[in-house]
Amino acid sequence: MIKKIILFLIMTAVCFAQGGFERKMMDNEKIEQLINSKLISVLNLDEKTSLRFFARRTAHKNRMKELSKEKDSILHALRKQVKNKDGSYFSTIEASLNIESEIVAERNSFIKGLSDILTEEQVASFILFERRLRKEVRNLIMGQRKMRKMHKNMR
Repeated sequence: MIKKIILFLIMTAVCFAQGGFERKMMDNEKIEQLINSKLISVLNLDEKTSLRFFARRTAHKNRMKELSKEKDSILHALRKQVKNKDGSYFSTIEASLNIESEIVAERNSFIKGLSDILTEEQVASFILFERRLRKEVRNLIMGQRKMRKMHKNMR
């Protein structure tokens, strides 16, 4: 009987874990769809332009994810070096600076490359939209942290 209960609990945990992951992925997809819809509206994109713009934006986002993973890996290595008191930090610091330069270069290349798809005004609106979006996301995260802290303190 105990084996059946343990098996049931394990199966339930697995089902909930999978459901949570799938729900999170669906939420991310919905958020991305809302952002895309808002961008179409803010930039006043027609269908042909929106297809070209989002294809290029997706490629840029994928490249930025790759660079971010590289940066995380380098910083993880640096953290290990500091923790282990390994005195040869220069090459890792240099790699960190190089990846930062690549990130900035990719962003510049993407923005400048939009000139064959969007007008200058649309590019400016896109830059402002992204800035506003990052700020709103940051504020939401900070608000959630404050709420968790308050909830934790009330216990």
